[in-house]
Amino acid sequence: MSCKLEKLLAINDLRAVKRVLNLGLGGPSEKTSTLDDDEWKNTWEWGDAEEEGTDQENRSTEDQAWLQQCVVGMSPGADLLVLAANQYAAFLTRKWDFNEESELKMKFYLSEGEMLAHADGEEITAILCLPLASQKRSAQGEPDWTCIIIGFSSGYLRMYTEKAELLLSQLLHEEPVRQLKFQTYSPSRYREFTEQLDDLVIVYSSAVVSVEGFSLFQTLRACRNQLARATAGKWETVDPPPLTYKKWGFQDQKELSDCEHVGGVTPSSFDQMVGESIQRGPHGTIKSIIPASTLLVTVGLEPYIGFFYASEGTVQPILSEMAMAVASKLKTFLTGGLLGFRGRTQQEDSHHPSIEPATPVPMKYGIYDKRRQGGRIVLSPNKTMAAITDGFGRVILFDILKAIAVRMWKGYRDAQCGWIETVDESTHPEHREGQTSKRAYFLVIYAPRRGIVEIWCSQQGPRVGAFNVGKSGRLLYSNYAMMGLNNATAHSCKPMIYPCCLLDADGNICSFAVPFHCALSGRNSKKARDLHLLKDLRTLLKDSDLNQDKLVSEIKKILLDLKTASIRQQAVEIILHNKFVTSEFISEIVSTLHSYLQNQDPEKLDFESKVLLQMCWRIKQLVALYRIVEGINNKQTEKSPVCDEETEPRDVQLFSSVFNLTESEVGNLVSLASVHQTSSYSMGKHVTFADNQEILMTLSKFLRLFQLSYSHLVKEDITENGSSVLPITVHPACSESDFKKIGDFLFHAVIQSKETSDTILHDALKKSGIVPKKLLEILLIYWLSHTTSLNKWKQWLVFQDLLKHITSHAVSLDESLLCGDGESEPIWWKTVKSLLCESTNSLSAYTAAIIAQSVAITLALGNNHKLASNPPSLASISMEQLASATQLDNENVSQEVRQDETNLSDIQEIQGICVDKDHTDNGDSEWESISLNTERWHFLVTQLEDVFVLSMLLNLLPNVPKFEVSLSSLLNSGQGAVTELVAKWAVTASIDPDLLTVYSGRDEEATPSFQFDGFENLDKERKGYGFNLLKGLLSQVRRRYPRSLEPDLVLINCAWEHLVQWNTDRDAVQHLIGTIQCLSRVNSATLCNGVGCMMWKTFLMKKFEALAKLMEKVGKPPKERLCRKELKMSDIYIEKFLDFCCQLLCHVLETNMVSESEPVPLFPVEELLQGQEIHGQTPLVTLALGQKSSNYKLVDHHLHLATAMLMVISFQLKSVRILSMYDTMGRNAFFHELNGSHSMKLNTEVIDTQLMRARTHFLLRVTSAIAESVPESIPDNMSFPVSLRLSRTSSHSGICMSSPGQSHASRWFGRTLDLARGWRVNVDEVRRHYVCELYSGGYDSLAEEAMTAVTDRVLLGSQLLLLAGQRVRHAIIGLTDTAEKLAQLSPTLSSWLKSLDAEGLRCTNPPLQNTAFLVSHVINCLPENHSEQEIAISLLETIQSMTELNNINS
Repeated sequence: MSCKLEKLLAINDLRAVKRVLNLGLGGPSEKTSTLDDDEWKNTWEWGDAEEEGTDQENRSTEDQAWLQQCVVGMSPGADLLVLAANQYAAFLTRKWDFNEESELKMKFYLSEGEMLAHADGEEITAILCLPLASQKRSAQGEPDWTCIIIGFSSGYLRMYTEKAELLLSQLLHEEPVRQLKFQTYSPSRYREFTEQLDDLVIVYSSAVVSVEGFSLFQTLRACRNQLARATAGKWETVDPPPLTYKKWGFQDQKELSDCEHVGGVTPSSFDQMVGESIQRGPHGTIKSIIPASTLLVTVGLEPYIGFFYASEGTVQPILSEMAMAVASKLKTFLTGGLLGFRGRTQQEDSHHPSIEPATPVPMKYGIYDKRRQGGRIVLSPNKTMAAITDGFGRVILFDILKAIAVRMWKGYRDAQCGWIETVDESTHPEHREGQTSKRAYFLVIYAPRRGIVEIWCSQQGPRVGAFNVGKSGRLLYSNYAMMGLNNATAHSCKPMIYPCCLLDADGNICSFAVPFHCALSGRNSKKARDLHLLKDLRTLLKDSDLNQDKLVSEIKKILLDLKTASIRQQAVEIILHNKFVTSEFISEIVSTLHSYLQNQDPEKLDFESKVLLQMCWRIKQLVALYRIVEGINNKQTEKSPVCDEETEPRDVQLFSSVFNLTESEVGNLVSLASVHQTSSYSMGKHVTFADNQEILMTLSKFLRLFQLSYSHLVKEDITENGSSVLPITVHPACSESDFKKIGDFLFHAVIQSKETSDTILHDALKKSGIVPKKLLEILLIYWLSHTTSLNKWKQWLVFQDLLKHITSHAVSLDESLLCGDGESEPIWWKTVKSLLCESTNSLSAYTAAIIAQSVAITLALGNNHKLASNPPSLASISMEQLASATQLDNENVSQEVRQDETNLSDIQEIQGICVDKDHTDNGDSEWESISLNTERWHFLVTQLEDVFVLSMLLNLLPNVPKFEVSLSSLLNSGQGAVTELVAKWAVTASIDPDLLTVYSGRDEEATPSFQFDGFENLDKERKGYGFNLLKGLLSQVRRRYPRSLEPDLVLINCAWEHLVQWNTDRDAVQHLIGTIQCLSRVNSATLCNGVGCMMWKTFLMKKFEALAKLMEKVGKPPKERLCRKELKMSDIYIEKFLDFCCQLLCHVLETNMVSESEPVPLFPVEELLQGQEIHGQTPLVTLALGQKSSNYKLVDHHLHLATAMLMVISFQLKSVRILSMYDTMGRNAFFHELNGSHSMKLNTEVIDTQLMRARTHFLLRVTSAIAESVPESIPDNMSFPVSLRLSRTSSHSGICMSSPGQSHASRWFGRTLDLARGWRVNVDEVRRHYVCELYSGGYDSLAEEAMTAVTDRVLLGSQLLLLAGQRVRHAIIGLTDTAEKLAQLSPTLSSWLKSLDAEGLRCTNPPLQNTAFLVSHVINCLPENHSEQEIAISLLETIQSMTELNNINS
């Protein structure tokens, strides 16, 4: 690949841009073209035509020269372009042109065009487009916006947005701005240069201003925010932070043309010593700490180039400068103050802002050339070199560190320079890791007088590129990225995409592409030449016009013409990665290269060539394997599909001899097959197998999955027939899915064909060189990744045959793979067992274990050990014999299943099909125990069988997400893994807790009826059978994992899982109900108490605290917004949450006393984990039993608070602050663990009177609300929400209520009394208030029952007398002759009735008979000598007379 000049962008409407800039109009220049004969004759015109041609030529010249009158600035990302001429500026933004037919669809569109000059004669002299980094984390390295910085001839520096909106105007120096340069953040690359920060450099005629990037960034952000507020109509002004800048003056420079701010430089000790020796001689001193300084490189006149070092901090003024400053001040005083010119001077100064003087910087050294004047200086990206143009047409390259001119180019008058940085990307990715990428720097020189752009290697290199571009272009170079970066964000931002571009007079913008190899040793470099050939190879592979033979010949020619082995290897990889190449194509090319390298003298071959030779060898081996397997797959595809014959083996002896199983094990296997098939039928699951599935894999994809090249040479292996092959392994980057793809390609057609595997495939696998261990992994992963069936017996045979041949091949290469002493296990089978244990496809893992066990036993017996019964070998059993021995197909099994669906006893037979772990055979064992490895295989098969049964249970229900279970996950998860899985499944499937306890061993004889909705999507026929199957599988899992499925363990894990799911979705309050249901069925009080304390600490304590403090803050039930914010739940579920807290606290309180006298339950380790190191988390039961017993007082204290909060929420009480009803000690005891050791002295200390008054007032309000909640008329079928179901009793529990609403009120009042006792409030006062509220509401029968528990009957009588008087007063007022009735009463009774306030009475018209009974109770409560006894008797007589009058009237 060579240098390229690529068109990047184009200006859409060039005429509009010129019109905005007030330049001469004219279209783009037309390119000269070759004229044919006719056109040449037609061009011979004389006279006026010649004058017209001259005018057109002049206009064309003017159109081409318009760009030389402009000042141009473009952002580094080429997304913004600014053109300016005199006082006008045009802002162009990048957009995509959908209507453009050519490939160049990205164009610059004119967005803004304005006159930016603020004064007459002010012109634009410099432009800088500066992108600002975004402060958002999701910016992905893109700039937030771009600031346009423009310098004027008046010295002003103004900054604009992309829409030409002025942000800031600053006058830093009263001279025209010559150049604007910016330096973005760059880390320290080497010792001499420190870390470079953002810095804006403004070059004037006699000074240079450096603006600190951080202050500029903050100022621009503040100005932009101020502009946004002003646009939105907010005119408040906010002063932006001031700019921090430094101004340097160069007194040793006669005329300044340009300057580069190199940055902070730390000189070495040797350079400091040399400098001191030259300047001060023997009197120089060396400082221990080398002062840091800033290097400024200037170009101009006398000196031609100067190096100025500005020390950090203030510079001490020289004595002569101080004298001149004093003389200037004295002159100003004499002319202004004494001679009367002071006022005019102050008036003139008021129009100009104060400008700080420049700090003089001494020049350390420079190059003087009287006639040579420097023009521009361009610094390289690594800040080590600089290109300088001068008036003599020279371009000189300087080494900045050494201040030495290292190269000069002549004949480049008015040249424009730029730099391009290129990174070496040709290194192979595997060898590039951990290494720093090489970088090369190229100098771009544009000579406008010659109309050519040249690209040179810096310092010593040749010219690598040259392009004719015209004489009116402009080279745009931006040596910066984005402002606002630091060491943390610099790596995430995008680098300079287009640092160097060319803008021509036609409005086209071109970019340069320079490959790294151009910086190599020279034009005849082998690597550079090979890279060009590599480019030609890519072009050939993309060319679709060539035929196959011609393409092969061309590629062969290129491969043999390459000189570098590394490039030749890259060429081979490019060919292999082409997805359109065929096996014949690759085989011919690789064979040619392999023969070419093999025919070379081995001693002359370098190391890389030998590595390439082995790579070609591996490719040939894999291509041969690919062609054989592809032929097998094509042959299988052409066959007609054969229907599945899923049969059960009736000849048990024949089947047991093939797979080395006992007859009982075969029966167990057949039984499991029936259960699995039955579960699939009942759940509507049908497993389908694509026997003739066409496996498609391109050769390039197949080869990419293997590691073809190494960084070292590999010794070849010798096969059984004496041929040598190179070992090949799968690529390290391949995932499990890649292994599956390889297995599908290699083995799918053979296994699905149900025929014994062909020896052709076996020989091809051996000759391919694929490592047997990787072949084993590929075969097992293929088998484990497909859902097989226990009835696919024929596929078992093919899989067994493949496994046996791969194992035999591995043993032939390394006999130690199957060797192991009595303690250790063979390495080969350890790999197999590891894959089987890690597989989540429990069915395939179980079948693979049986087959691998048979192969292991067969290979262990060998030729010297025969079975007692002499079973036939696998080769002697044909598929026809096996088919004749299998008679029962899938349809017969389904028919038998349908006949047994309705019979539970038959289901129980299916449940007992799996052999129990305690089951022993009646007869002697058919097989003799061979070795410890055989017992290990038997134990693994048993374990995988248990996992398979567990997986069948967990994945039985169709509406439950799939549970992926593996033996390895169960062993690594610890003792509680099975319990947690079953609990999670039960909660997800909404299994009734009684179903878990009945069919988990607690009461298997009982058969209660359950309502289970897990089969609602099935028909009626399958629903009943599915439920019976569920109970059978539960019983089977219980028998296989008896210690993990203890009822109490399952119940507490279910309760915990309910809370886990509620914590995920706190609106799912049904899980709170499920938790209580599970806890109420736990028998062990110790276990229940510990789990309750853990639940409080983990799930409830923080939420309960937040709710209590929220209610204390608002003083009422919180609304939806606050509940969502603080608790992440809706306000409609707060009542149920508090209800659950009360029930849980009550449950912990009840089990507290029982757990102290109960022995600690023991839960032994499951047999699955015995003898193995236990990993994973500690089981829940262990954590629960390890909890300390709960603190009774602390639990009761929290229960009181929860009950009070529930009352506030349930009855919507307002102006209630619950926490204020406790003193400091009581509040400090809240929101802690229930088994904590907090001292509680609530029963002994004296409660404050104010707290007691507040508690009493609250309880009376609750009592009133309870009485008001009793409905006036209660239908028989009315149901009330069971908001609380606590089992705690009170002295009020003896009241019998017939109505649901009345019983609901009775339970609430019982709680109120319990809370009153806990708060030490007068319970009798609460009872009296409740009786009065009931009478006020007209519930006389309820009130009479509640009166029996009141102790102070005298006070009750007085209170009830007032209620009776209110009733009588309402009755008298309701009559037509109210005044006459009052006149008939005694004066005392009449006055007493008039003084009563009847507004508090809720039921104003009860029957007079009920009022008479009420007064009778009052008379019985009051003693005879009581002052109100006479009023009560008079009131009773009045009621009786009114009753008699009503009877007469009726």
